[in-house]
Amino acid sequence: VFLADHGEQLGEHGMREKNHFYEGSEKVPFIFCWPDHIKPRIVDKNTSTIDLFPTLMDYCGIDDYAQRDGRSARPVIEGKYHGRNEVVTEWLYYGRNQASHMIVKNRRWKLILNYDQESPRRPGLYNLKRDPDEMVNLIGPLSPDKEKYLRRASRLKKNMVRWLRERNSSYADRIEALDLGAEYVPYCNEDGNPL
Repeated sequence: VFLADHGEQLGEHGMREKNHFYEGSEKVPFIFCWPDHIKPRIVDKNTSTIDLFPTLMDYCGIDDYAQRDGRSARPVIEGKYHGRNEVVTEWLYYGRNQASHMIVKNRRWKLILNYDQESPRRPGLYNLKRDPDEMVNLIGPLSPDKEKYLRRASRLKKNMVRWLRERNSSYADRIEALDLGAEYVPYCNEDGNPL
């Protein structure tokens, strides 16, 4: 098994390290090799690192993996299942100063947000098929079609809240209450002036 838990960004979007939800941090290899058991092929489907343990348990014939948050990727690896329609990720290390949650749906739509309405980080919606470098925030202040894309972002947020509630996350209510169309202010000093 060859798997990375995160990418390093390497200067994309002027950033480095793992603590971002852009593809340079999030999209990592998930490679299984088992000669005479797994046929060589490339699978371009959603999966998650939380699926590693259940997948190994499945290939070892141990069935208690069903009690895990992840699920076996064996059917995806063997071409019997199309994979997850959506993947949700949490990164809570930097609190309100960093994006905290992400959802990717159908390997096309990605919503990035923070659980705190007062966060200086704007929510971002990206179309990964048309904009694989994630350069155009479709719900950003300069988007001419912002209202149209806010509806899509709201549906993604609803899916994220459902996923969080299924796992008893304390962030579900906070994310549900977010107004994705709210005006966001840049970092400000104590006088309210932008830094």
